[in-house]
Amino acid sequence: MRKYIQNFTEINFSKKTRPVRMNAPLAEINDLAASFDQMSLSVYLRQQELRESDKKFRVLIDQSVDAIFMEIDGKLILVNPKFSEIFAYYPDQMAKTSKKISDFAVESSRAFVDQMIARVESTEISELRFEFTAINASGNEIDIEVSTSAFPYQGSLAVQGIMRDITERKKIE
Repeated sequence: MRKYIQNFTEINFSKKTRPVRMNAPLAEINDLAASFDQMSLSVYLRQQELRESDKKFRVLIDQSVDAIFMEIDGKLILVNPKFSEIFAYYPDQMAKTSKKISDFAVESSRAFVDQMIARVESTEISELRFEFTAINASGNEIDIEVSTSAFPYQGSLAVQGIMRDITERKKIE
């Protein structure tokens, strides 16, 4: 029984440990064991659903033609391949730095970007779309359109954004 409970609390479903069935005087323990079996199965199925959902989410993010980011407390925690392509900033670098989205803006746009992110974080506005000038991986200035929103995430407030390079559109205009 102890091993069964330990596997359940560690969420270790690679080992299906079943308690030993006991005779009638301990029928309540049998009922408790059956309840644990049902709970562990429910948790396992829910985790499978979450893994499948995460895979779908990851495919959408990774295949997007727009740059996607998530920032929490002024630090980027998620960027997709398009973001990496534009800014040469890769997910493995995120743990080593504390960059935020305004760090990719040209000096004259940084305060504006910080102000827009602060407005979204204040929940003054649920969604905010704005444009700014950024510096790409080659050091060239590019015009960016970003659509942002904020939502509660792991006890904090996250800002997510979808960015598009609109440099060519701006030249045509």
